[in-house]
Formats: sequence, structure tokens, C-alpha cells
Amino acid sequence: MPGWAAIIAGIVLTAIVGATATAIVGKVQSAVADDYRVTVESNPDRITSRTGPIGGSYVVAKPIQDIGEPPIKENSCVGRYDWAYAMGGVDADSTAARVIIEGLTETVVHIDGISATVLETAAPSLGSNLTCRGRGEQPNVRYVTIDLDTNPPTVLTYDASGMAVPFVFTVSKGQSEVLDISATTNKCTCSWQVTLRLSIEGKAENYTVQARGKRPFKTTSSANAKWYQWVGGTWVEQRTGPDEAEPTPDPNELPGPIADVCLLASPHVAAVLNKPHRTQRDAEAIRPGPGGNLLRHSGCTFVADTPAPTASPTGETLIDSVNVWLDGAKTDPVAKTEFDVFAKNYSLNGPSQALPGVAQDAVLFDGVFLVRTGRLLLTVQISTDSRELQERTRALGEAVFKELQ
Repeated sequence: MPGWAAIIAGIVLTAIVGATATAIVGKVQSAVADDYRVTVESNPDRITSRTGPIGGSYVVAKPIQDIGEPPIKENSCVGRYDWAYAMGGVDADSTAARVIIEGLTETVVHIDGISATVLETAAPSLGSNLTCRGRGEQPNVRYVTIDLDTNPPTVLTYDASGMAVPFVFTVSKGQSEVLDISATTNKCTCSWQVTLRLSIEGKAENYTVQARGKRPFKTTSSANAKWYQWVGGTWVEQRTGPDEAEPTPDPNELPGPIADVCLLASPHVAAVLNKPHRTQRDAEAIRPGPGGNLLRHSGCTFVADTPAPTASPTGETLIDSVNVWLDGAKTDPVAKTEFDVFAKNYSLNGPSQALPGVAQDAVLFDGVFLVRTGRLLLTVQISTDSRELQERTRALGEAVFKELQ
């Protein structure tokens, strides 16, 4: 039977709460109608996931010798958006955006359709694809995938557990919905936009979602570009392209087994999650962490069958979904390296507070509770700046942490 550290390391609890959703996006494009507000974040450095900001890869139409060092002098896709765009860069292979729809009045706004339109196409861009060892994962909220290579683009919608769902929901005063959009192409340089179909008191209207500055999104396939990563203080050309398999890792470098964290965390999650709920398990997998080291990962997502109201009748903030992730490194030093990169990535979104006495390494960011013990990592992440919810998430993580000692 593994010790408590092997049981609880890597638990991640993600709460998506309506009224506080706009705090996740930082400086964004926002438009207000009489009954609703739509906020769009198109900078992937400000969209967070389990591994911190998801970051991005960019094709810049310059030879690599004309491109200076990245703003964060590491092999990381985080922190490059403004820098790459200032050089005329274009999102490589995929574009991420977060859309938040808030109700402003008692009038119910029905959102019952979404479509994508490709406005212009051209051949994949030439130049340098500035990439890294692995971009962050998409956050677990309601999300939309768009295939720009089909005509018209194929649009699919999923809930936080990864289950395909109809694109139908409502908002009114004090409520909001968070949508994460991921659009991909392997064939073109595409300018595109998204249209939301709304209905207000029986009157239909459309809302066009574009990037910051009210301009169309733009995505290019990296098929015609040379791939580079920042390694050892210089740009190094990579031989692995989008259609080539990654090399098989040495079995001796793989992290050891980890426990069934979903089973162990379930009663603690049920105590705070709206009931009834369903559970979607992640398949156990070995994947690189934000520092490029292999981590053994498993976990699951607990999702309420019906969205929580903004608060209970007593004023207590309620939780809609909880993600539970367990990650283990090969050794303590590797885990420490990954912890430090996790912490650095999260620090891009706000200040931190050290948590002495909790574990070997522990820190609290705005909405993120990060702990390392031995070769294992515990992260509690929320997508809101509600101090009440952040404190409850920290308390829940520490309760599980102490109980399993």
C-alpha cells in the first residue's frame, strides 16, 4: 500500500463559477449589450490550465538569425504571445481563445448555436516556427473545437469531462458561462471568426467573436516553416515535424506507479461538489511536465449534472466541477524541477504567497495551491479570483493532505 504522498500528490480541483469568471482573463476584448457582456481572451499566456498558462507556438516570417532571444529565456511556450505578434507572428497549427458570456439583467439570454467562418485562406506560412517541448493543456471547462480544414469548418462542443454536448445554455443577471475555443489547421493560413446565436425574449441575434482589437483570428499550419526550440541559450532547429512521432522514452527514465487517486479523492470531492454529478476518468499516461521531464499522470473530472447557481441561499459559493490529477516524477530532484517551473509559470498571472510548514515546497497563487512532497506534486487550481472560493479550495486540499498522512 503506497504512503500518503503517493496517494494525494497531484490532486487538482478546478472550480468554474459563473459570477467570478471574468477574473481569469486579464486584459481582454470586451463588448457589452443591454442584457449581456461577452469577453474574449485571445492571449494563451493568460489562459491557465493544470500546467499553468497554456502558451503558444508562432510562425514568424523571418530567418532564425533575425529573431532574438525569447522574453523568457527558457524552452517554454509561455510568455511569447506579445513578443511574437510584435514581429508579425501567427499562431502555429492551433489558436486558443477563452470566451465569457455574462448576464447583466434579469432577462434570460439563450445561447443555442455556434458556427465558424473562414474569411480568407492562403498557403501555410514560410519562416520560423518558434515552439517548445510541450505546450500546456487546455483547461477543463466547456470547450469548443474547430477544424478549419473542412468546408464549412467543423465545430464540436464538449463539457468539462470531455463528453460531447449540445451547445445550449442560458445566462441572466449574476450568471456566466466560460467557453474555451481551440481551432486547428494542417493545410492553410486561415483568417476566421466565430458566430454565437442568441435569443432574447424571442428575438434572435448573432454575436461575432473575434480576437483582441476586433480583428479576425488567424492560424497557420507550420508545414512550410522550420521548427526551432530555445535550447542552451540559442535557437536549435528541430527535426520533428507535426506528422512525425516523438521518440520512445527509455523505460529506465519512466516514473514509477501511482495510486488510484480518483477513488481516494471521491468522498472529499463529493462533500463540496453540487449533487448529483458524474465522473470522467483520464487514462493513465506518461507525459512531459512543464519542465520537459516525464511525469506519470492519471486523474478524473467530477462534473455536476446541473450548473451551480452563483451562490447558495446562505450566500456560500458553490462548485460546478472538480478535476483530480495525480502526477509522479522519477525522482525527488526531477519533481523539484517540475515544481519550480510550475511555480514560475503560475507567477506570470499574479503574486504568490509561501505556505511554510505544509510540505517540502508549497505556494499559493491567485487561485492556485501548489505543493511538492518527495517525487510528487499536489496542485489545487481554481478559475476565479473569489477569495472565498480560493480559501475553500485550499482548505479542501489541505484536509485531504492531512487525512492521508
